[in-house]
Amino acid sequence: IVTEFEHRLSEVIPNLDRVVTHIEPAPLMEAPPVNSSEAHAIARRALALAMKLHPPLVWHDISIRQEPDYGYALSMHCYVASDMPLEEAHHIAEEVETHIRAILPAVHRVTIHTEPHDSP
Repeated sequence: IVTEFEHRLSEVIPNLDRVVTHIEPAPLMEAPPVNSSEAHAIARRALALAMKLHPPLVWHDISIRQEPDYGYALSMHCYVASDMPLEEAHHIAEEVETHIRAILPAVHRVTIHTEPHDSP
């Protein structure tokens, strides 16, 4: 499916140099019950850590869910300057992901989406 998607994008956008996709596993139907107070506390701590590491950036759209192994999967978005090099944006995301997993061991997976500040 991904190969077909990438091929179709290349056909529709002729000047496209390459397409990189990132596939995430679908949540299992039998996910464990979420301890919402614990999940919210972890999400708040993760957000505070991101804001402490990179205070000028705008962190938003944080979500957390419990995985079948009873760890948590965390996702958040971060606005970066529209002229920030992609490598720098990825470095910021990687740094925050690493710190969150080191400080919050209940978080097994972290996904950070960086996006230009002028995004809608």
